Amino acid sequence: MRKRHSANTATRRLAWLASWGVALCIPWAIVGGTMEIVASEAFLRHEYAKPSFPPDSFGFDSKARLENATVVLEAIRAAEPPERVLLGSFPDRPRPVYTHRELEHLADVQARMRVVQRIRFGAAAIALAMLLPLLANRRFRAAGIRGIARGGAVTALLLGVGSLLALLRWDVFFVRIHPFLFPDGNWTFAWSDTLIRLFPPRFWLDASLVWGISALGVGFATAIMGFILARRYRGAAQAA
Repeated sequence: MRKRHSANTATRRLAWLASWGVALCIPWAIVGGTMEIVASEAFLRHEYAKPSFPPDSFGFDSKARLENATVVLEAIRAAEPPERVLLGSFPDRPRPVYTHRELEHLADVQARMRVVQRIRFGAAAIALAMLLPLLANRRFRAAGIRGIARGGAVTALLLGVGSLLALLRWDVFFVRIHPFLFPDGNWTFAWSDTLIRLFPPRFWLDASLVWGISALGVGFATAIMGFILARRYRGAAQAA
C-alpha cells in the first residue's frame, strides 16, 4: 500500500513537472512562430503601402524599395551567405551598394534568425514530448492542458509588458536591446546607407508592435481556451 502511494506521488510530481515544462516551452514556440508574420513579403507590402510611411530621401521609389527589401529578406532566409544572394540579384540593372558593415550585419541577422528557428522548433518538440503522455492519461489530461494555458498566459504577460515598453520608450528600447544581439558598431548606419533607406526606424517600430501584439494575442487566446478546457476535463475526471 505504501509503495503504491509513493508511486502515485512520484507520478503526480512528474505530471506537475511536465505541465510546467510545457508552460515554459510554449512562449518560445509562440514568439518564434509569430516572427514569421513580420519576416514576410506581405508585411513589407503592407508597410510600404502606408501613406504615413516615410519616403526615401535618396532616390528609391516605392517599387524599387519593395523589390530591394524583398531581396534582403530572401538573402537572410537563404541557406547561402546573404552577400552572395545580394550580389546575384538584378543582373540586368545596377544593384544597390551595400557597405561591408551592412553585409556583416545581414550575416549576423541571418545567424540570429536561424537560432530563433531552432529554438522555436526545439521548444515545440519538447512541449509535445511532455504534453502527449499527459493528454493520453485521463488523470493528467487537465494538467497537460493547464500547462498550455500557463504557457499562453506567460507569453501574454511578457509580450504585453515588452510591447508597452517599446511603445512608450521606443528609442531607448531599440538602442538597449541591440547590444545583446549584435556586436558593437555592427548595427548602426548612416541615413544614406541602403539598409536604413529600406528599413527606417519607423519600419522597426511597426514590426515590433505587430510581432509583439500578434504573440500577445496568440498567448492570450491560448491561455483562455486552455483554462476553459482544463476546467472541463478536471470536472469530467472528478465525476468519473
